[in-house]
Amino acid sequence: SVTMYYRLQCRKFHCLWKSIHTFKQSNIGHNNCVGWNPHNLRLSRCKLAEQVDFNCFVSVIRVVYDEHDQIDLNVESVEELLQITRHQWVLGEQEMTQCQQCDVGKTFYSVNFGRSENWCLFMSPKGFNFEQNQAADAERGSKLMLYLRLLRLPINIKSLNINYVLRAHYAVKHSGVEYKIKEAQSVSVGYGFNECTKQCFVDEIPNITQLAALSFDVKIEIEEMVDMNGKMIPKQHWQKYGVVMNDNYTKIKSLSLKNWFV
Repeated sequence: SVTMYYRLQCRKFHCLWKSIHTFKQSNIGHNNCVGWNPHNLRLSRCKLAEQVDFNCFVSVIRVVYDEHDQIDLNVESVEELLQITRHQWVLGEQEMTQCQQCDVGKTFYSVNFGRSENWCLFMSPKGFNFEQNQAADAERGSKLMLYLRLLRLPINIKSLNINYVLRAHYAVKHSGVEYKIKEAQSVSVGYGFNECTKQCFVDEIPNITQLAALSFDVKIEIEEMVDMNGKMIPKQHWQKYGVVMNDNYTKIKSLSLKNWFV
């Protein structure tokens, strides 16, 4: 199998899609192509354009041979990944305007974050429910939909058990009332189709048309790592896989050892 990270983009219409996909030889008949969210760019938007250009970037991040799930070390190497990763996504005025004027189902992405660009956040500001968004009352519009996506695993690792803490801060139009909400979950992530993307704040954040400001803060902590053979990796061996230990316990332990030898 071959796993790749890909990015599809149309700058003219501010369309973007970032994801990972695994091609398997056994499924070559029906698993031989990938694309973006079909609602990202409607044909009706292109009618008046003389030219529409698309950009594509592809990076192969894992090759696995059938025998013993052996990865190709010429493709995948040890790249650093922080045990604890933090990121803030603040939507500026221009991005808020684009979100409020977009079609239902269109997606917007944060920058990739993590030591080796291991994660990203993305959202559909008006959700995917077309019927609700056609309602005359904006309050009945479908909720904003937010997702956390894995983009790269450590070398020779099949899955991660992570704990994420996500905070959203938004202000409602006209009333000026500000809200802060929090979500904490422990989940398993991997390169599988249903494993790399996790939905967050389900039905909690209003439709983007009702908001005046919006930002997200996320903290992701690796709790467990499972290798290609399904074995749990002891934490003391994580550094061999490129994981940089930056939790408070490790820092305190490291300082204690240094003081011991002073």
